Amino acid sequence: MNKIIFAAFSIFFAGAANAMTQSEICSNDLVDDPRLAIIKSKVALKDARLQTFEMLTDTTAASAAEKEAIATWAKAKADCARYRSQELSNAPPDLQELERAVAMQAQNYMAELYTGAITYGQFAQKRAEATASLLTKRGELMARARSAQPQAPTPREVSIPIIAPRPAPYMLPIRPAPITTKCSTAYGTTTCETQ
Repeated sequence: MNKIIFAAFSIFFAGAANAMTQSEICSNDLVDDPRLAIIKSKVALKDARLQTFEMLTDTTAASAAEKEAIATWAKAKADCARYRSQELSNAPPDLQELERAVAMQAQNYMAELYTGAITYGQFAQKRAEATASLLTKRGELMARARSAQPQAPTPREVSIPIIAPRPAPYMLPIRPAPITTKCSTAYGTTTCETQ
């Protein structure tokens, strides 16, 4: 079961790295949507990680015209969340539930911004906290899935049968053949012959 969870995480994140998903295309389209131009400088339309300092410190509430754009944005983000949910259909249930909860929380923050209960800056701060929490929890889920998967043994744990070298067959030392030397002296010269 844990192998399946880890494989699902791996496939999901590997696939996401290779090609744009429908939810990513949906989120990218928000940036260029002319209906959202009025709030483009006040909220990070695509991703909370793209928020600027100005967005985080904006103390203004939404005007009537901006509220229309916020409502349009909220509907479009809900569509992107549905695409995301479909993409996660093979992901572990914990990840699916986490993503659904974060999408619902984002919709609640948009509703608060729409009604004037919070300012743009408060909205950006809440959204940043929710995104940080999502990333942390997603990391924990991945770490849990990795730790639950059996690990390959480290080099120290690998048991390789060690075959002791075989001793060479016992050999008697080779004795050199006896050497004989014959020397003879003739006419004051000594001549030796070794055999």
